[in-house]
Amino acid sequence: MTKGKNAKGVGSRRGLTNGCIRDIAKNVSIAPSGLTNGKGHGLTNGNGCTNGLGSPSGGKTKGLTNGCGQVNGFRAGFTNGGLTNGLGQTNGLAGQHRFNKLGMQPTIRRRFAAFLVALLVAGLVGSYLILLPPPPPIKLVSIDGSFGDWDKVRTLPFTPLLPSGSPLRITTAAATAGDGRLFLLVGTAGPILNGGAPSNRTMDSLHAFLDLDGDASTGYFVKGIGADARISLEGWGGDITTRELFMFGKGSNHSDWHGFKLAGSVAAACSGNRTEVEIPWDLLTGEKPGIRILWCAAGYDGSFDWAPVPLALSKPMVSVIQESLVQEDVLAADSNTHVLSLALTSNSDCTVTAFNLSSQVRLYEGADPVSLPLALEAGKERRLLASAQIPSATTFGLSLDGLGVSDGGHAVISGKGARAYVGSSPDHIVVDGAFGDWGRIAKPSDPRDAAPSSIDISKVASVGELNATFFYIEAVGDLMAGAAILEKNGIVPNGTGNGGVGDTPVTHLPPLYGEDALRIFVDIDDDPLTGYSIADDTYLQSSPSVIVSGPLSATIGADYAINVTGKDGKIWNNEIFRFAGANRLDWKWSRISSVDAACDDRRIEIGLDGMNLTGRPLVVQLKGWSGEDRAAVSVGSVPTVQTRALVPTRFADGTHDTPASSAPSPPSPSAEYIDGDWIVSDANVTQDKEIILNGNLTVTGTGNLTLSNVTLRINQTASGACSINVSSGGQLYINQGCNITSNNTYYYWFLVYGKIKFESSTLSRTHSQLPKLGGIHIYSYEGAYVGNSTFHDYNGAGMTIEYANATIFNTTFLDGFRGIWGRYWSNISVEGCTFVNCGDAGLRVASDVTMYVGNTTIRDGTDGIEAAFRTNLTVFNVTMLDNRDGVGGTGILLSYNSKVSAARLNATNNLYGIDMDYDSNATISDSVFRNDDTGIHLFSNCNATITNCTFSNNIYTGIEVSTSGSVALTGLLGF
Repeated sequence: MTKGKNAKGVGSRRGLTNGCIRDIAKNVSIAPSGLTNGKGHGLTNGNGCTNGLGSPSGGKTKGLTNGCGQVNGFRAGFTNGGLTNGLGQTNGLAGQHRFNKLGMQPTIRRRFAAFLVALLVAGLVGSYLILLPPPPPIKLVSIDGSFGDWDKVRTLPFTPLLPSGSPLRITTAAATAGDGRLFLLVGTAGPILNGGAPSNRTMDSLHAFLDLDGDASTGYFVKGIGADARISLEGWGGDITTRELFMFGKGSNHSDWHGFKLAGSVAAACSGNRTEVEIPWDLLTGEKPGIRILWCAAGYDGSFDWAPVPLALSKPMVSVIQESLVQEDVLAADSNTHVLSLALTSNSDCTVTAFNLSSQVRLYEGADPVSLPLALEAGKERRLLASAQIPSATTFGLSLDGLGVSDGGHAVISGKGARAYVGSSPDHIVVDGAFGDWGRIAKPSDPRDAAPSSIDISKVASVGELNATFFYIEAVGDLMAGAAILEKNGIVPNGTGNGGVGDTPVTHLPPLYGEDALRIFVDIDDDPLTGYSIADDTYLQSSPSVIVSGPLSATIGADYAINVTGKDGKIWNNEIFRFAGANRLDWKWSRISSVDAACDDRRIEIGLDGMNLTGRPLVVQLKGWSGEDRAAVSVGSVPTVQTRALVPTRFADGTHDTPASSAPSPPSPSAEYIDGDWIVSDANVTQDKEIILNGNLTVTGTGNLTLSNVTLRINQTASGACSINVSSGGQLYINQGCNITSNNTYYYWFLVYGKIKFESSTLSRTHSQLPKLGGIHIYSYEGAYVGNSTFHDYNGAGMTIEYANATIFNTTFLDGFRGIWGRYWSNISVEGCTFVNCGDAGLRVASDVTMYVGNTTIRDGTDGIEAAFRTNLTVFNVTMLDNRDGVGGTGILLSYNSKVSAARLNATNNLYGIDMDYDSNATISDSVFRNDDTGIHLFSNCNATITNCTFSNNIYTGIEVSTSGSVALTGLLGF
């Protein structure tokens, strides 16, 4: 084989002598079709030309030497012009034969005439061929719906995951690369792209997730890989209507479906139960040798099937699905029991070199012990059983944490391990992910619903102790499974065909994570007229299915809500909230604290310490991205339970457990220590860990850091000694359950000159040299985005914003000097937030700041909002409550040529509802001023237009004007 470009590509003919191909997968040569260098038929160099010469028109002259029908490029049919050495003589000597005038013998002359005729015919044929276009290159795979060209590519068979008879089942897949392209094949049990009935024309779809760099920590996290690209095909009636390529955006959260951005279209064709796809490597930002491909089929009816293991073009990949074999929640002590099943499937022939299990565990295949190395054959499942001699202990837990694979292979482990009590269960509820302690408590059943199984409630129970409450919820399917594909199949468009990339998508979409959410609404005062109304609720969509162990009214007023979210069987967030809405239909909640929660595949238990809810009505809701289910129950009481504290330890997978030292459970996770500065200068995704940092965190101008479910503790010797610093151009994304705090009593700096996104996380113990400044310091117009988070225990302000843009929503600021401090030509938007016990002000803005505040509560502080020095303030549906700390206390304090436009303001029990000073102006409508000392106060040349407002029960007066100023009143109610 001649080594040339693509000489190693499977099936490539380029750079091969005599057209031979080497099939690497089969290790055989494929015979050519009489080709030289692998191109034309009987042609030299593939073009019909020797030395590559052709006609000036660009055509090729076949069978000619030098492309001209001449030797050495001179007149036709002559050697050096018709003479040997130019004299008609050999070596310059005359011969003994007689020659004609052309220097030929008579017999040679006749042969020469025949040669001229043949040359003339060849010239005519050649001139015709010159006019034809050059033949197209032969492709490795033709995307035409005919699959014979895949016969030379090894196809991986899969053990189907869905029941037989379903056309959705993925049964085969193959992949190959060559000629600058990636080719994919997927097969199903039936014609996958048939779609729904003609009456609804809902399409089926196929999705290929491509991990281009072989790194699960980058891209969209799905089934153990990090997908950097996605191919999505939709079809109906056996035709493909949409062929789209998406690339996952740099810096996007690894669970955010909207991180995929439309990048173009691909070639695809289908026939029967097979589909083939072609993608140029340059669309995938270059050929990646470690690429992994994971297929999913999505039916028109909402059903899914996943390939059990990703394909790989190079290194082996092994899928391990672990499943608990524990049938009872309490196991007999000192018994050799099969506790865990391990189903192993590989995408290529390889060997397993190690299992990360306790040494007390033994593996069996049937009745035979397993010895290492363990050989795996591509596509063939091997099912192993893990057994252990279990001593008596409080809780037993076992799961596979890792796998060694030959040739640098990679393992993807899914499913939960086994856990149970051994000997006997405790006589009280323990939140540890084992459920034998719930055996004696009645669990009313909920009827089957149309909801997806993972959010279809089957059983609900609860129990109150002297100083605690516990909840039990069981689902029909996998609990906290979430969804990986977060779009529903479309309706076939008018005129099927090649499809395309469609309309330009929206580029700024809110995050879409696909997690499941469990919510427990508690009516603590048993009064349906207080709290959030459940029966009249439009947010929850449907009425509850009532399963009761006590009386339950048709409507409850939820005073508290417990919220637990998760995905892939793991719990992300577990918190309790207090209702903070202005009325019974105002969906607004204030976070109180976290709660304890643990789950197995279908059950979850929750512990709420410090609150006994015995006899209180509850509504339980399981909600996914595509549906929900609800049930209602009253908390009962069990006289035999014992009061105890919730002090759990943890399983290795993050759920709770109290293992005995002799039990073969994995060790508890330990924090990762970084000794010195942590400097991020490129893309970095860190998740699911605790980090103790003995230094500074710096994101440089080229850095991009994403933290997900990370607890970061800054360890320092004095307040202000260490910092988090995002340089100009740098990007920091903190989301999904992060906790950023100090590792001791000292405070740290948090400075942002680049871009930050802080969501669904907690921030505490940030530093300030001055009482006004603190928290996250934003000094950049690149933007700050903070949502669904809690800021507390900060020195100064929770956020400081200067010369910057910032959006803050659904975030709580607790117990600080100020919640937000913004100044100097900044633009700030605050939506759905809560500010509690801010000693100076909930929000303080000054010096040419533009700020919007909507659907927000500010209470128990000194001033609600302070706006000064040419600030332009817009306020909508904001509650100012009990802001009268010390000698101050104003709902809105406006001064020095500032403006406010306020609508639906509720100012209650403040010193002043609105206090205006020094050339300020206000437009106020549809607002209420109640129980204030003074509703609205104007001082020194201020003006106010007041429309449809209510003033009631104010101690001194509704409106007071001091020195110069004017008030225009319309539709005044009360005074």
